[in-house]
Amino acid sequence: MESSVPALPAGWDPYEELHVERDASVQEIKSAFRKLARLHHPDKAGGGVGGRDFVLVRLAYEMLSDAERRAAVDRGAAVGDISFGAVAEVDLDDMEWDEVRAVFGHPCRCSGRYEISTEQLEGGFNTVCCTCCSLCIAVQYEMEEGEGD
Repeated sequence: MESSVPALPAGWDPYEELHVERDASVQEIKSAFRKLARLHHPDKAGGGVGGRDFVLVRLAYEMLSDAERRAAVDRGAAVGDISFGAVAEVDLDDMEWDEVRAVFGHPCRCSGRYEISTEQLEGGFNTVCCTCCSLCIAVQYEMEEGEGD
């Protein structure tokens, strides 16, 4: 299965997210990430303010700090096609369905939430990141016959 990432703004670019040039060195990328992480991390930004921004900054850093992922970005790979690690596995049956937002949700230890939509599940994605911190989980599920076609 492929991984999933938070819903991204249209035209989102990890280089722009970190405010670095496409030919930035690993050190420049790391420095930019640290600066932005201090600014947007939920623990530093007043109990969750800026959490969504931190998730995007962290995602951009994860994409550009790893040579294989960065090469995929530079080749124009879709963000959802780039693999990210998970810290835990959660069974879909243990997640709550949110009718209003049309997502399955699960609480994170930071008080944020992991959320995954049926479209993501049907697309074969199974790794989702918290909406407020840097943790990700792998959602365990099985597609029923005829689903995802």
